[in-house]
Amino acid sequence: MRKIIRLFICLLICVFLGNIEVFASTKTFERNYSNNYLINKDIEITDYRLNKILETPAVDSNEKIYDFADLFTDSEEDELYSIISDYIDEFNLDLAIVTVDNNGKSSTKEYAMDFYNYNDFGFNGSYDGLLFLIDMDNREFYMTTTGQAITMYTDERIDRCLDVAFEYIANEEYFSGTEKFIEELEWFADVGEPDEYGNEPRVTGVVKIKIMPWGNIILFSTIGTAVVMCILVFNNKLVHKANSSRQYLVNSDIHVVKDMFLGRSVHRSARYHDSSSGGGSSGGRSISHGSSGMSHGGGGRKF
Repeated sequence: MRKIIRLFICLLICVFLGNIEVFASTKTFERNYSNNYLINKDIEITDYRLNKILETPAVDSNEKIYDFADLFTDSEEDELYSIISDYIDEFNLDLAIVTVDNNGKSSTKEYAMDFYNYNDFGFNGSYDGLLFLIDMDNREFYMTTTGQAITMYTDERIDRCLDVAFEYIANEEYFSGTEKFIEELEWFADVGEPDEYGNEPRVTGVVKIKIMPWGNIILFSTIGTAVVMCILVFNNKLVHKANSSRQYLVNSDIHVVKDMFLGRSVHRSARYHDSSSGGGSSGGRSISHGSSGMSHGGGGRKF
């Protein structure tokens, strides 16, 4: 009887453990010839590209967060996933967050571009989107853009996004740095795309206003108008007729104040922005090409 009870308890434990949902942000798949190495069929497989493909982890592009360096807690991953989902839905651009502690490629930039290109990222059949990589091996974080995201994020905007993240990541606050990075992405996307020359739209700031019910609007407007009118009427009763021009002056002495422009001093400091390896520049956007041949914008920071 005891053996049966023990067996029953073991079965319950197995069922319970089998139903636990594990966040699989580090799950990878095998690339081989039969599954076309799990890449988009639009990419031609050459001997050179095949090596790059096999060096790149194959992941489920729906997960969006790939924390190979284990920098985030489970709750932080859940929160980031929610923020990323909102960004994708609102701006029609894909977004992936990757962390690594072992980079087998030649640079952080190459890893970021290959990870995006050789996994099925993009929006509705396009390659539009971006990826943010924290590379603990090279102590660098990098942002790479593709498709419509290149148009949205100029070099100057990329620098701003990286600057916001830097102070947190340099202090090992990886979740906060990533969260602030995404907030900056959203801010620029709210502002709208720069023109073809990289110039910002006329509206330089966006404020999202929650509209109140019409009844509240009318009530507050009426109260505000009444208060202003009372102030104006009260002040008008304090005004007395002037008999001479000197009454308009607080003091009879008049002092002349002159502003003298003595000079200007401008200080400039260089910032690291990676725009190397086989590309050009157009409209404030430095363009590079990954091993897949796809065009990318982007930039990085050492920390």
